[in-house]
Amino acid sequence: MPIAVKHAVVDVPSPQEVQKQQPLYTSGISGYVRVMVEEGTLESLHSTLDFLEQNGIKDNEFGRVMAYISGVFIKEIYGEDIVQLKIPDPPRTQNYTKIINDAFAGSYTKPSIYSADYLEYTLPFLTFIRDKNQTNYSYALEDLLEAEKINPKGVMALYFLGYAHENLGRAEASINAYNRAIALYADCYPAVLGITRILQSAGEYQTAIQMLEGIAQRFPQNILIKRQLASSYYNMHEWTKASKVLNETLQLFPHDSELLLMQSRVELENMRYAQARMLLDNYDEEFSETRDSRFFRARLFNEGLKDREGAIGILRFLNKSQPNDFEVQLYLTRMLLESENSGEAEEGRKTLQQLLYYGGGYDTKDAPFEVLELAAKDAIRRQDWQEAQSYHQRILPQRRESADLLDAFSIEMGLGNKNEALNFARELRERFPGNEEGTIAYITALIDLKSRRDEATRLIAARLGQLVSGAYKSRYYFLRSRLRVSGDDILADLRAALFENPRNTDAIKALVTLYDNRGDDTRAVYYLRQALALASKDNDLQKYRAKYADKL
Repeated sequence: MPIAVKHAVVDVPSPQEVQKQQPLYTSGISGYVRVMVEEGTLESLHSTLDFLEQNGIKDNEFGRVMAYISGVFIKEIYGEDIVQLKIPDPPRTQNYTKIINDAFAGSYTKPSIYSADYLEYTLPFLTFIRDKNQTNYSYALEDLLEAEKINPKGVMALYFLGYAHENLGRAEASINAYNRAIALYADCYPAVLGITRILQSAGEYQTAIQMLEGIAQRFPQNILIKRQLASSYYNMHEWTKASKVLNETLQLFPHDSELLLMQSRVELENMRYAQARMLLDNYDEEFSETRDSRFFRARLFNEGLKDREGAIGILRFLNKSQPNDFEVQLYLTRMLLESENSGEAEEGRKTLQQLLYYGGGYDTKDAPFEVLELAAKDAIRRQDWQEAQSYHQRILPQRRESADLLDAFSIEMGLGNKNEALNFARELRERFPGNEEGTIAYITALIDLKSRRDEATRLIAARLGQLVSGAYKSRYYFLRSRLRVSGDDILADLRAALFENPRNTDAIKALVTLYDNRGDDTRAVYYLRQALALASKDNDLQKYRAKYADKL
């Protein structure tokens, strides 16, 4: 939105008046009040209101306009609730009142070239504070520099300079101005918030959070600080900390739309679906549905309510209305790829290809990291190990979490690279010693190498002795069956595996093979039906599906 600029109307001065005119109030009570208001610190602004009240001048014209300016700064810059301050209405015709009202309406009042009034140079900037879409700072910057010359002890001119440079993308100039504001007033937390925003945009999240946690201790009820601290935790995916701050803030501001949406996302990430549903319902009752509220509800349907069709319906609507929404495309593509419906899975692969060439490139070298993850997972699911490796080799240099190393192990196993598989399994076990998947992968690799089966046997015995029951114990029984020689021992271990977990696909597949080798078609088909119900697209099962097609 272009900014409207108004110019102060003045009479043409005489030669003796060419020097800049000084403010109206320069001495006595009025001068004292002006000094406090121009200082612009939270403490001085509250002191101004107290002084006006105690001296019985809060209701005269001067007192009303100074109280109004103080209240505007306290609310708009420091984010405090001013209802309890009982600030009187300002005189409508007073110049400062008109400047502020014009600023709130989107108009910037350019001071007279003869003015030396600090407030006439700073109050117009409120238009940028109120309307974040205003971007033409050219008038404001020169006025703020003039204001700093007029009153070097005024914090507002410095804070506004920092704000202007920040929004113009001038990080160094912005931090310089913000730091000068903080040097004047150590508790100038709006300037601290500005610096933390710049740090976050530069990826220095931890430094920003440390600064925010420091000022949050000094101003525990301040909405601006709480909102930015919550946003910082949110953007860092520190969901537990974000939830705590958001809960505290929503208790103070229960009707804040942005906070409601943030908290609903946090509840989704923490898998507290009932709470997420309540927050989204509250949001939809009080506000119009937005892209975020719809997207979060789609996630709620899919992840919490297991209403897959409902989720896909919302995602298709969002994708149609905003076809370039990457997050929606990615989530919808993931759901389609995971579908048991072959048509949806094929549609998912087509959209995956579009995402791999995101931005119109001719190859996938610039594909977003999240898309590479999705492509690798899809290739692993299809057991296309060569394709999976091509994507995964670009993931590991950027991230080596336990899930990444486990995928790398599975890929190398699929390709028959047993030594490479062992290396990844070893790294997984060493870097994440409490990860049961790492131990299982390591033992699997040892078994496949054949030369290290004694070590595998010892590790399996140790784990079976420590685990009480459950899916992991089932997997160790299956692994031990692979080390057995006697058919009866193999069968006993596979049955033990299914006793611990009747859905152990590896054990069921092994029973299909065992009974097929024995020529026991009845039992082979019995277990094949179970295996296909759990993993219908598994490559190892396709030869049995073909062999027993007439009996399934």
